[in-house]
Amino acid sequence: MNIRRAAPLNCASVCFQTVFNSAVTVNSIPKLSTDQVIGELLLAESLRRYEEAIGYYNKSLEIDSRNANVWNNKGNALSKLGRSVEAIECYDKALTLGQ
Repeated sequence: MNIRRAAPLNCASVCFQTVFNSAVTVNSIPKLSTDQVIGELLLAESLRRYEEAIGYYNKSLEIDSRNANVWNNKGNALSKLGRSVEAIECYDKALTLGQ
């Protein structure tokens, strides 16, 4: 891995972990603002931590359960974990909301 690429990602991880650890936790995921949820989600996805990303997709859906993009992206994360049935359910929900 190119160290120049790794350093910014590690810095981002440390920054988000600081926010993550200082927040009040609810169901093992901190109570975060929408922007913080998105930031954590993007970080988890970029590090291929799909289980963690799914937790943030769920948190995002608690904020806005009618967001078709979130349902679709949650389906993508589930698919990467081989959880096809759950992924299809998310895709179906995204399609329903997108109409």
